[in-house]
Amino acid sequence: MSRTALRIALTSTHAWPDVRRGGERYLHELGAALAGRGHDVTIVTTGRAPGRDRQLGVDVTRLQRRHRGQRWLGGFWAPHVWFGLDVRRHLRQDPPDVWHAFTIGDGAAATTLPGVASVYTHLGPGPIAPDVPWPIGGLHRRVSRKVDAYLCLSAAVQRRLRESTGRTSTVVGGGVDLARFRPCAPREHRPTVLFASDVNQPWKNADLLLEACALLRARLPELQLWFVGPGDVDALVDRHPTMADLVTRRSRSSAHELGADYSRAWVTAQPSTGEAFGLVALESLACGTPAVGLVGEGPADFLDASVGALAEGNPDSLADALESALNLSSKHDTVARCRGRAREHDWHTVVAPRVEEIYLRLLGDHVANGR
Repeated sequence: MSRTALRIALTSTHAWPDVRRGGERYLHELGAALAGRGHDVTIVTTGRAPGRDRQLGVDVTRLQRRHRGQRWLGGFWAPHVWFGLDVRRHLRQDPPDVWHAFTIGDGAAATTLPGVASVYTHLGPGPIAPDVPWPIGGLHRRVSRKVDAYLCLSAAVQRRLRESTGRTSTVVGGGVDLARFRPCAPREHRPTVLFASDVNQPWKNADLLLEACALLRARLPELQLWFVGPGDVDALVDRHPTMADLVTRRSRSSAHELGADYSRAWVTAQPSTGEAFGLVALESLACGTPAVGLVGEGPADFLDASVGALAEGNPDSLADALESALNLSSKHDTVARCRGRAREHDWHTVVAPRVEEIYLRLLGDHVANGR
């Protein structure tokens, strides 16, 4: 329990259950962990209609999502711009101690309330480029210049931000709930690779994984590949028809079911290009299963030869990395080592306390500077 209870607003244009991605999970998991430390946490987001509900025990306020002016606000970005205006109006009525924003419109708005510590976590693989036109480029430039603390999910994102804007930042990676993600099923008898990302997203590199597994099958004829994420697996297999007998689609709807698949697999593959953190790989480690990512991407912050492998972005290198991780999964101490690495990112004992420390430091700076 924290000795200093803070009033914290976490904001994002999109949240669960409307959008089910890792970034939205980060928002709610962090909110729950901070509330568990005794803070007064509220989440403000948008919805198809305004309303209130609770996610993971934290109050969620949904403002009306607005799409007007898409032509001159940049299409996709219109709701983000409107949300920045609307959430500022909402929070100005009763300002929090800390405004922690996760999307660009609210990130810029967070810098405008006097006396409120502003924090921005960039959830994407890299910052918005300086030459992106108004309004989004302008909003990100304001965030880069004015926000009290700019947080990045990994060293890779931090490096891209520094190269793009010169802004200093702090790395605070994603977290995992070790009680929800834990070893809960025996390993498969056959060597099994798990892919838990969206096969429809080209940067998730499902095609690259299939090409690597085709090479690996020549060494391991019993190899099987499980897909448990969203997307059109049939279309993927149509592009690689010789791999059809290797692929199994498994539909999962809960963290427990996903945890069981992580536990049964021999290795989890997250060969994404531009991966901001690597939540899938971290959850796999929490379930005692080695993981594979790409060199220079987010998972490189916590993956090494003791708990998995890193590959270059080509089929040969990825096949070799997968083979190394598959061999690792059979060692008697691998589960404990994977769990130990995941424990370094536990929401409750590591990530939330670190974010809390940042909040308290910023508020102390505000007091010292008379803001």
